[in-house]
Amino acid sequence: MKEGILFSLHVLWQLPQAVAGAALYLWYAPGAGRVRRVGSVRAVFNRRFPGGVSLWPFVFLDREDPQELAHEIGHTVQSLRWGWLYLPVVGLTSVFHLLCRRRGLFWSRHSDYYSVWPENEADRLGRVRRG
Repeated sequence: MKEGILFSLHVLWQLPQAVAGAALYLWYAPGAGRVRRVGSVRAVFNRRFPGGVSLWPFVFLDREDPQELAHEIGHTVQSLRWGWLYLPVVGLTSVFHLLCRRRGLFWSRHSDYYSVWPENEADRLGRVRRG
């Protein structure tokens, strides 16, 4: 019973990303090459997915890459910390950085994507060691 209450609190605390993750799961899981559980996270690997994203309790990746999976699991820890603010704070910051980097605004296209927050924190939380 205690576990059920704790899970319910996690769902309420992370409701926006849980709803978005469930919607993407319904869309991408049926055509996925593989769906696997990693702790409390369900990882969906689908080549049709554009890159990687963490929407608790789901992680979506375009390919099975242990380092990228660990990185996205680091984002699930951020989701637990930020709750309802995860998408506007972490999500928008990540998307803004990605788009600016791709267009060469503020960051060079060749800069290290994982060197700025929240990506470097997700690496640290997921215990990812890069180059």
